[in-house]
Amino acid sequence: MSGFAPVTVSSDGNEEIKIYFEEIDPVEGDDKEINLGDLKLQQNANESKNNNNNNKTKTTAGGVKAPIVEVDLSSGGGVAFHTQQQAQENKRTINNKKKKNRKLKNKQQKEAQQQQQQQQQQQQQEQQSHVYQNMCISTQSAVNAPMARGGCTITCVVRSKDQSPIYVVLGGSDRNVGHFDFDKINFYDVKESTWKKVAVGGAQGAPSKRYGHSAVGRGDKIYVFGGKLEESQDETVDYDDLWELNVGGETENDFVWTKLETTGEVMCSARNSHTAVVDGDKSMIVFGGASCEGPKNDVFSINLGTLVWTKIDISASTRQPAPREMHCAAFANECAYVMGGRLEDGSVSQEMWRLSKVDAAKGKWRWDLVAAPPSPRCAHACGILGSSVVVYGGFDGEATIFDDIMVYDMAKDEWVGTGCELKNPSVGRLAVAACGWWEAEEGNSAGLLFFGGANAQCDLGDLNVITCC
Repeated sequence: MSGFAPVTVSSDGNEEIKIYFEEIDPVEGDDKEINLGDLKLQQNANESKNNNNNNKTKTTAGGVKAPIVEVDLSSGGGVAFHTQQQAQENKRTINNKKKKNRKLKNKQQKEAQQQQQQQQQQQQQEQQSHVYQNMCISTQSAVNAPMARGGCTITCVVRSKDQSPIYVVLGGSDRNVGHFDFDKINFYDVKESTWKKVAVGGAQGAPSKRYGHSAVGRGDKIYVFGGKLEESQDETVDYDDLWELNVGGETENDFVWTKLETTGEVMCSARNSHTAVVDGDKSMIVFGGASCEGPKNDVFSINLGTLVWTKIDISASTRQPAPREMHCAAFANECAYVMGGRLEDGSVSQEMWRLSKVDAAKGKWRWDLVAAPPSPRCAHACGILGSSVVVYGGFDGEATIFDDIMVYDMAKDEWVGTGCELKNPSVGRLAVAACGWWEAEEGNSAGLLFFGGANAQCDLGDLNVITCC
């Protein structure tokens, strides 16, 4: 029965009462049981006479006011007994509740749709961010381009006079000439998009010929450490010297070498094929490498202001990488990431390690083994692009010289799978030099620049940059 159709009943045979029935639909989403309470017919004549609310009483044909009907009713569906005004108010309450529930449901559906759209957009962005493109900036035949070589370094520095970045190639060797001098330097001028060549000197001359050294940039200076010289098949020299190349002179050709005198309770020993990264623009961290004594896994830090060497204290509670050479390293978020390398038994590592600070004040660090890369590599290169470590090229120790990239997501601690793509790849190479490709406007690394290297057929001298599409 719907609406408010009155039904007349008699309580004692003398007095008529009209009771209004309301058919109440169950409220959507309300699973409570219906509990119809006791119906109380109050027939107190005094209360009936004193009640002047015409909406709560009904007059019978004999002119006698009917008493109020009180109902104890829980909020469920079913049939309730009310006076007419109470029934109307109850219906409005129920309709309002229905509207509120519909609004809540619509809001939840809208939020779910928005969340689904955001997830789809994020997935699309991640897929797009895993697509990279290789672009050749300069060929080996370009004017003033460096000769083809492997085992060299390429380092980005910013000249203070015009705040423009340049990329300096140092050292290395090839199949024909042998080792290259450090007093004749080739650098790529981004502003003019061309190679330039300059003779460099200093009061102490220039570093000896070498390959397998490290070079890091800090402001308008480059710091070169270590390396190796093969004077003959039976005689080799490993270096432990530290040199500074200042490119911040008044003219673009005003470059100066300075040999730095370092100190420390424990000095970093001579080595080659190691890695060096800059920690927060203050210190240089050196890891691993090899000498005539074999591969190493020690870690040193040198303050580039005080020139004091410190052997980094590694927490005894953590595992450490095995001694290695020809690995790659990159620094981001107060951590150094080290990937691959050739181990003491000649095998090639398929590991990624993270070196992070435990107690900066006390100089304590720890190693953590993170997700394993898709393939083992040595003599490769890497750099930071956004929140990822991008690894390029290298050798697997058996027969493969790579021309692809591997991408490690630092935030997720995972390597990008089959979705990682490199468009227009260059030829495969090992002993390749790399550094970040910087955009002056943004001040951030926008790509991975690599130069030179070698493969089974020849030495290489092209300059390429890998960017994210």
